[in-house]
Amino acid sequence: MTESKPLKESTAQPPAIDATVAKALKTLVRAGLAEVNGNQVLLTLPDDPNWLHSVAKAVGPDRTDGSVKNNSVEESIVIRFQELERGLCDRFPQACKEAKALAENLTDPQTASADAVWARLWNKPLYANTKVATGTRWVERLAPHMDGAWRSWGLQGEAVYIAKVGSGISPESFRRSEQADEIRRTTRIPIHRLFAIQGAARALRERASRCDRPYADLVDADPDAIVSTVRQEMGWGWGNITVLHFLTDLGLACKPDVHLVRTVRHLGIVLNLSDQKVPGLTAVIEINCAVRSLLESVYGSFTPQKLRYLDKVLMEISRQKLI
Repeated sequence: MTESKPLKESTAQPPAIDATVAKALKTLVRAGLAEVNGNQVLLTLPDDPNWLHSVAKAVGPDRTDGSVKNNSVEESIVIRFQELERGLCDRFPQACKEAKALAENLTDPQTASADAVWARLWNKPLYANTKVATGTRWVERLAPHMDGAWRSWGLQGEAVYIAKVGSGISPESFRRSEQADEIRRTTRIPIHRLFAIQGAARALRERASRCDRPYADLVDADPDAIVSTVRQEMGWGWGNITVLHFLTDLGLACKPDVHLVRTVRHLGIVLNLSDQKVPGLTAVIEINCAVRSLLESVYGSFTPQKLRYLDKVLMEISRQKLI
């Protein structure tokens, strides 16, 4: 790397930064190539001569109406994606049919009630870091207890209450009410997973107290902030992937599983994407911002339905070995 040199500091009022420049600067910061300190920008230029080309791809097109304009790099990515999408639908039409069905049957956060959201929310901790078959068995056992549970789980004095009193995930680390313990024994679901579900109930209760469409505000939220916001609200036991699993069902994010990451890497829309099995928060945000940019370039303005469709298509492109 070349030596870092700050841009010349000016005492004049800084000019307004348009959206494209702001996005370019954000991309540089995420990639570790820039630091912002007040009115100063400290750049660290890499040895790779193609670094600026990579930044241009990540920033995306200059759009005002959903079309691609004056950006051959982004246009080439759009064209490549469209080729892959057509190939998927031609060779594996069932995959595209499933993607459309997911979009059509989406629990739309713009209109979904708390009960509708809860139906998508409560089971997510049961699939975290375990086999799908195991998670499915747990879901079947717990389902009879879940109707409307978001209204009362975790309220002191209610039948189901769990408190974390120690470190770790052993039963001794949690104090629970008699009914909570009975649910644990009869379903054989680890108490730490029930505690995470209780956290989701509390988070939904708080949101529902403010709005009868509790997640509608996230439709217009900055994708940079959605994952960390929801994870903080859910509390202990909710990792990035579990949060993304939930948000994907609402069309508010894409879940970066191994196949989606492979397609994103193939398209080249994220800088320095590593091969780690579970992406960290920074990579998760970068992937989601890049996929959102691709969506807007291909399909026009964002909707949860479009993102749910695109998430499935990106995953299937890799899963069906088209790349």
